[in-house]
Amino acid sequence: MVERLEAELIFLDLVEPYNKAFGFTLLIDKLFSLFDTYSPDLSFRESYELSDEELRNLVKNIFIEMKEKYNDNV
Repeated sequence: MVERLEAELIFLDLVEPYNKAFGFTLLIDKLFSLFDTYSPDLSFRESYELSDEELRNLVKNIFIEMKEKYNDNV
């Protein structure tokens, strides 16, 4: 019985950090996607690409979301 409880405790220790960070990778993916739709050079920027201000606001919102959701995990 003791061995089983210890094994389950180890399992919980491995799962808990994942649960605390659930969704974080999605936010990182959003950041990478934003940078894919941004060109710093106006002469090469397509109409569908983000402007400097749009990119800044979107990144800011993602960082705010990260801080609100994951600040306790630090």
